[in-house]
Amino acid sequence: MHDTRLEPAVRAIYPNVAYDGRDAEAIKTGGATISKHLQSLALFLETDQLPSDTLWMCDCGFAVTFAWIRAFEEALELPIDWPDAVLAYDARLRNHPVVAQELSQYHAAMEAYLLKAKPPLP
Repeated sequence: MHDTRLEPAVRAIYPNVAYDGRDAEAIKTGGATISKHLQSLALFLETDQLPSDTLWMCDCGFAVTFAWIRAFEEALELPIDWPDAVLAYDARLRNHPVVAQELSQYHAAMEAYLLKAKPPLP
């Protein structure tokens, strides 16, 4: 689900990160596609039987992908509909000590990359 649906939909946003030449319609369409995949993930999470007190290998990609979705929401005004089950899953991942440590270091690189999303200074 992550590698074949959600992450490729997020990756499709990258060509529109730069402020100059950004395609607003592609951002809107991308947000709808990502939201659709998040809805599918929510259905899976509602029936997931893996213990939630453990960080599983399958969780690792989601932690970073969710961080990029959130960053794109802010930097690009990416329209995302977050299902409650996915919000809870994201919060659980971000609160895991190993994930929190990794994301704290990763955010600086994300912020540097997203500088091109800002309009040029006059």
